[in-house]
Amino acid sequence: MLYLLDLRTIALVYVAIRVGLAVVLAYLWSVQRNYPPARDWAIGAILTASGLFLLALRNLVSPQISEILSSVLLLPGWMIFDWGIIRACGQQPPYKLWIGLCALVLLGNFWFSEVQPNDPLETMLYHGLLILFDLGAAYACLTSRCGTRRQTFRAIALLLLISVLSVGFKLAMEVFGLFAPLADSVPKVIQLLCSMTLFPMLTMLLALQTSQKLQDELNEQARRDMLTGAYNRRAFAEYIEHAWRRAGRHRQPLSVILLDIDNFKHFNDQYGHQTGDQALELVSRTAQTALRNHDIWCRYGGEEFIALLPDTDLRQACICAERLRAAVAQTKLDGPLGALSLSVSLGVAQRNADHSNWSELVAVADAALYQAKAAGKNCVMAGEE
Repeated sequence: MLYLLDLRTIALVYVAIRVGLAVVLAYLWSVQRNYPPARDWAIGAILTASGLFLLALRNLVSPQISEILSSVLLLPGWMIFDWGIIRACGQQPPYKLWIGLCALVLLGNFWFSEVQPNDPLETMLYHGLLILFDLGAAYACLTSRCGTRRQTFRAIALLLLISVLSVGFKLAMEVFGLFAPLADSVPKVIQLLCSMTLFPMLTMLLALQTSQKLQDELNEQARRDMLTGAYNRRAFAEYIEHAWRRAGRHRQPLSVILLDIDNFKHFNDQYGHQTGDQALELVSRTAQTALRNHDIWCRYGGEEFIALLPDTDLRQACICAERLRAAVAQTKLDGPLGALSLSVSLGVAQRNADHSNWSELVAVADAALYQAKAAGKNCVMAGEE
């Protein structure tokens, strides 16, 4: 069975698996064309498979083709593949550093292969760079903040670390002479087993991650208002339910701001629904720039919007509401007859012990909004605590 452990056989196994991986990921890329990591995985797998195929032709073609050219394909392919993993984690790969290292290692491999032969040093440079690439991708997976996909990225990181260990074990035996009592075929067996298990599992996890990302995007679209980009009423109910429980558990303040565009029905009738839609977009965009990053902005219905302000008391919420009012008042909308002014009325309310649920808090804000309308509009009113 030792004939199964020669370099050519191992390389052919790698080729077959990498080609299968490339086909799967190329299909994923065709399904989700605007997802760059899938493109990186497909291109990386194709380059790697091509390099391994040239390596499998060892002793059948010249060494320059089977070894040097294979490295020119293998190292960039491995690098691009791991770039895709890092980008899928929502991080930026170190492009310049890795490209520079890749070029230096390729130059070093040529030197130690053709000019001043040194097989151990050549092997150490080559495999050391592969280890560096996989460690970088594993670190990105472990530090990813991609919510629902975090567990999948941790599983990917585990596979990458196992791959690093297998390559490191091979280096330890073949270059440094460690684990001498073990047979020479041991690293080849480990390499063959890794190629038959790790890469299929990695392909499955990358496909799963892509599917999870697509599902996250669909869920996010279902929670957004198509016109203004603000969260919709369904999403607001989810957010305030969570914030309501958290505020009660930690005894933190919680406030809401209910906003209504003044005279919007008359505005629509006078300037048309298209201009009315532009007004909704402008108010929503202006309000979001005036809110904090962790505040939740939602379209509550028609020309009404609502802002959820975690860990914010009534005084702070009134200051925020006044900032929103002033920001909208300073904006101008390009209408059919020239620049148009907009104004909004706002009602503010804070959670208190008398509220049994969050709908009562919204009702208080609604009553305050009604008072703002009755007081002449374009103002802020606070509801009773």
